[in-house]
Amino acid sequence: MTEVAPGAHRPLGGLPGRASPRRYDRDVVDAVAVTHTVYVLRGGPNWAEICTAIGSILASLGVGAVLIGALAEKNALRATLEQVKLAAKQVEEAEKVRTVSLAVEMARRWDDDAIVKARREMKPLDAAAFRRAYEPARDKNTEQYFEWLKLANYFEDFGALVEMNCLDLDLVDRTIGNAVVFYWEKWAEPLLDERAKEKDLYDNWQRLAENIKGRRAGGDVGP
Repeated sequence: MTEVAPGAHRPLGGLPGRASPRRYDRDVVDAVAVTHTVYVLRGGPNWAEICTAIGSILASLGVGAVLIGALAEKNALRATLEQVKLAAKQVEEAEKVRTVSLAVEMARRWDDDAIVKARREMKPLDAAAFRRAYEPARDKNTEQYFEWLKLANYFEDFGALVEMNCLDLDLVDRTIGNAVVFYWEKWAEPLLDERAKEKDLYDNWQRLAENIKGRRAGGDVGP
């Protein structure tokens, strides 16, 4: 063993066969660090746990996106329904305006000079008397015949408008229902005879008159 003189400075390496104090401290620190690292790795979450956690977060985000999408879809559906309601209301208002316009136009035609003249000539005649006057006028194509046809065409137009749902049957019955039935009963026999040549001749007028009579027989309110 090497002797060291009293008072001499001891080398940093320390005594032979013994670890340097400085080296010993460094080894302890390294050991503690390794132990802590192993502890953290062993005690902390493993990769499966980390992946599960990430998956849960993504799933939560996905559910949130679905909920947001569903809410947006609900709001869009609500807005669409409101638009449909508004459009339906506009259509209803347009139908009312059209019905009123048609009713006003038909009322104006009812008071036309030609219609008034035909009504005045036909009113005092019963069905048999009208037929005796109508058939010779038709065969000769007289002016009176064509004046009478204006009245027949007027009622045929009313019937067609009801058939096409442009005018309500109740409205027609309450305004001009009596005249529809009254004049059809005068015209029925000669017009039905003419159906042999013209199959659908004034069939809208006929159905209109029959529907009005039918609804009155069933107790519906008429004019």
